[in-house]
Amino acid sequence: EILDDLVQQVSSLQAARESLDGDSRKAAAELDAKDTQINDLKLQFAAVIRENKQQLARFESINEQQKKEIAALMTKVEDLENQSEQVKAQLTSTKAKADELVVKKVSLETEAREQKEESDAKIAALEALANQAGSASQALAD
Repeated sequence: EILDDLVQQVSSLQAARESLDGDSRKAAAELDAKDTQINDLKLQFAAVIRENKQQLARFESINEQQKKEIAALMTKVEDLENQSEQVKAQLTSTKAKADELVVKKVSLETEAREQKEESDAKIAALEALANQAGSASQALAD
């Protein structure tokens, strides 16, 4: 009877051992599956990180290009502002010259009118003298 108990205990222990071995194999398989999942996730994360770095590099390149384009446009704006200031200065100078010419024209017109009036007065005086001379010569002839 003791022997039967021992055999039964040994059988029970072997069954427990086999069960534990099965559980151990099952746990090892699950652990391997989890390790595989973890490695797959690591690979996916590495791919995402690589792609994000590439996108970041592209965005930085685009950003640098846009900064250069903006700087070039700002330079053009400054050049146009300078040209505008030069044109304004030229227009101001031209207007000042035109104003001077208008003043000179008015002055010359006034001077010409005055000279015409003087000439008209001299012609009238000469005509009067000629008439007097003609009258005097007529009177002498008579």
